[in-house]
Amino acid sequence: MNSNRTAIIALAATACSFAQAQWYPVTQLVGTTSVASIPNAILSDIISINGTPTILGTNGTATAYSGPVGAYYIVGTDFSQRNYVKGLAAQGPTAGTSYSVTHGISWDGTKISMGAFGQTLDGSMRPSLGLYSVPADTVTPLGNLGYYTSSSPFTASNAWCISGDGNTVGGQGYWKVANVGTASTASNVMPMVSTVAGGPVGLLPSTTNNGRTTCLNYDGSVAGGYAVGSGDPKIWRKVLGVWQPGVAPIATIGTSTNESLVYPTAVDASGRYFGGNYNGGLVPDNRPGYFFDSTAGKATLIYPPTPPAGYLGWNVAMTDMSSYGDIVYGYGQNNEGTPNLASRRAFIWTPTQGIQLMNDFMDAQWPGARPPVLDLTFGTAIAPDGDWVIVNTFSNSQTTTVATTAVVKLGTPLRGVGTLGDFVGDKTSKTFTFTLKDGGGITVDTMTGKLDDLGRWVWLSKIDLGASTWSLEIDGGQFLRKTIAVTQATKNALNFSLQNGDPDYSGEVDAADIDLVIAGFGSVPGDPGWSADVDVDGSDEVDAADIDIVIANFGGVDN
Repeated sequence: MNSNRTAIIALAATACSFAQAQWYPVTQLVGTTSVASIPNAILSDIISINGTPTILGTNGTATAYSGPVGAYYIVGTDFSQRNYVKGLAAQGPTAGTSYSVTHGISWDGTKISMGAFGQTLDGSMRPSLGLYSVPADTVTPLGNLGYYTSSSPFTASNAWCISGDGNTVGGQGYWKVANVGTASTASNVMPMVSTVAGGPVGLLPSTTNNGRTTCLNYDGSVAGGYAVGSGDPKIWRKVLGVWQPGVAPIATIGTSTNESLVYPTAVDASGRYFGGNYNGGLVPDNRPGYFFDSTAGKATLIYPPTPPAGYLGWNVAMTDMSSYGDIVYGYGQNNEGTPNLASRRAFIWTPTQGIQLMNDFMDAQWPGARPPVLDLTFGTAIAPDGDWVIVNTFSNSQTTTVATTAVVKLGTPLRGVGTLGDFVGDKTSKTFTFTLKDGGGITVDTMTGKLDDLGRWVWLSKIDLGASTWSLEIDGGQFLRKTIAVTQATKNALNFSLQNGDPDYSGEVDAADIDLVIAGFGSVPGDPGWSADVDVDGSDEVDAADIDIVIANFGGVDN
């Protein structure tokens, strides 16, 4: 997961019922003096364990991890550049002079990536990436690329991300051939990954780079980042244990082919989907983000909503995505406009519902949870399942409500793949209504949205499924309604197939539907009375194939 950052004062875990769990401002998270006494901690990443927020902070001052209820850990540095755990004695090799920059946490909350702490090798001090084990309370150095220095702090090797399984750390390391001559400079920074078993690996053959690894997939076999400066984006893949040369992310965007994307800042568990920031051919104050399917070679631009009053535009920054690659998190940056406005607004994007500012999402999902004077500004990290996020806030009235950082439960992700029977058109052109009902058939939540071009959909429902069995109805367009069962165990694989042939929406494929298709025979988009649903196969023409489909599905009913 990606590990961008935002300010926070103190963190700890609190047990709450679902109805109370959607909003954890920092005032509710302060648990002990050992947490609260560490100033200026920076939030970096989050996961959830059985519904409990698991939090990580960084920036060379403190890192917070809250595991199961009642247990938490602190990792970071004091102002003497010592690495410490739980505020106790310095840890790790050369603890008295080590310097830790921590950025990522494994999905199970047991491992934290660390960088820039010193190792004494051949008489010189060499900054190294490292891995902190929460259960063992130890730091393991993962090696360096040869940079040496006699100065402190040792900030030449920085960990920027960790794989979901916690076995691979990614970042950057300065490179030198030998412990002679002048120290390395920024031109020697190499994107690198490192593991306990395999040690450090530079991802480029050259030693003049200024590059960085910015995101890793779950098993550490796919990395995103940049090579020779941030304008040289790359995706690296490990094949049979060997890292292959980096490939620039090139995509089809709409009808445009071979579009260059900016370096990725987020990746899903499989290493297929990436998120980043796009600036090709667009004015600076209206820069969207992108969602990139590296297998299909297709990118979707994520345009921000209309800015609030006083804003001239947005520059979208992607910070993280769910492990399924179907929920993207980040913020819009306002570079101009009315002074003293919060310059950022957090957003969330799904292929099903598009982009929403977190202010709007929170107010619709959890009415009354967000104090009206608080704007949700800096969206930094999302849990792997997509159920929790971290967001910073900006207060328009510090006298009544102070700015803080909040841990927000988005809801219960329901997701799957929909198949549209006998349909060859653009899946994203169809809109569906998803209705969740309890065991008694009473509607408890609804959502309207779309499938993506692969048929994927995701819905952040406000309902806690618990141990019950629910039913989900999917209805829309010329397709018959489909009902499927939903449980906690199946919520991430709610796949369905819709039967085609009901353009009059009666709930049954019958003679009236055949008559409707015949009446529209020969029509194409733009013609008077054109109906996309009468074009049941989505070919952009009502023809004999549409009649055949209705006949083939004759007698089908909603179920």
